[in-house]
Amino acid sequence: MSKRKEGRPKQNIRVFLSYAKEDNEQAKELMEQFAKQPNVNVFTTAKISAGQNWQAMIKRALADSHFFVASCFPRLRFIQSGCSLS
Repeated sequence: MSKRKEGRPKQNIRVFLSYAKEDNEQAKELMEQFAKQPNVNVFTTAKISAGQNWQAMIKRALADSHFFVASCFPRLRFIQSGCSLS
């Protein structure tokens, strides 16, 4: 394992966070936790403004990310014969 040279800045860690719009509140909490970490930048589709080429931005963000986090927040979903936790 090599040591980091003194005076050399740490590289920012880039995270792509994917979540369903129904999970917005839970995703915000997760982003707040990431924000407390130094040198961590999180990309979500919330950073895309109207009129921007969203497909190109997502493709670029995915390619530039070190980590991809697919959130799977539990919530009740109703299915034909009842409900299940998904």
